[in-house]
Amino acid sequence: MGFDAEQIFPCLEVLSTVTAGVFVGGAFYINVVEHPARMTLSDTESCHQEWMESFDRAKVFQSRLALLSIISGAGACYCNPKKGLPFLIGGGLLATIFPYTLFILKPNSIDPIYDKEITAKKSESVIRETICKWNNYHMVRNFISLPVFVGFVTYLASNHKKFW
Repeated sequence: MGFDAEQIFPCLEVLSTVTAGVFVGGAFYINVVEHPARMTLSDTESCHQEWMESFDRAKVFQSRLALLSIISGAGACYCNPKKGLPFLIGGGLLATIFPYTLFILKPNSIDPIYDKEITAKKSESVIRETICKWNNYHMVRNFISLPVFVGFVTYLASNHKKFW
């Protein structure tokens, strides 16, 4: 029982492209729409609570989208190494989001305000500043994922001739 790599390849490249697009769309939405709306809440406790609830939902959704794009991109490369190479490269770039989150974003802007016991000891201005700092760090995800998505779309639109 095998599979026809040439039949699966188009599905994997489209899946990688769509999930990368939804990822970058979600990341932009968070930075451009959700964060500014959150910061209009006059009550810092409500602002922080909204950030935590949104963060908990988005981290699951966004990480799954990134993983799906990475895995389907690697699968596309496995099925057709020549035509699939851009999807492997793009998936590799998206994969950098995970260590960036773990080693830069998390210790600098998530951990300081994620635990309610820790934030109870901090001033409202520090909490708000940290949420704004988180948004700035989060924006890096846009700078990583947007070129990947644009590259995927360009590559597909050029019928596998133009990469980046």
